[in-house]
Amino acid sequence: MYLSTGAGTQRQQGSALFIAVFVIVVMSSLALVLLNNLRQEDSNLGLDVNQTRALAVANTGVEWALARVLNRNASESPAAACSNVEAKALAAGNGLVGDGFVNCTATPISCNASDAAPGDAAATRFLISVEGNCGSGAATAKEVIEVLAYD
Repeated sequence: MYLSTGAGTQRQQGSALFIAVFVIVVMSSLALVLLNNLRQEDSNLGLDVNQTRALAVANTGVEWALARVLNRNASESPAAACSNVEAKALAAGNGLVGDGFVNCTATPISCNASDAAPGDAAATRFLISVEGNCGSGAATAKEVIEVLAYD
């Protein structure tokens, strides 16, 4: 038996090469899409971490501000205590302790002291807002917390 080399086989030469190139192009495209998705997820993860850190920093700043205004000296007025709180920003190594707070700051935005409503057992009402920032560049996250406290 001999193989026939008729006209039909000559038309099929190179079709395997075309299919192989097509498969390589499709697989390369899928690989690029996957890589792009992984890069985006990595960026989102960094932002999520910084968002959580910013919330923790803002909570720390609120606790610090509350401690300052509620535990002030008897001779210090509520307005003066608020002024002292607004003048201070917390940062890593300066009020914020731990490796988790690198590139983070807690900045008191406002502190308002006013007389409590008539009939309240408390004498002074404090409204404190603190902004927590963490990260840098596109992965920067910001959280703002506002609290109301009575003294």
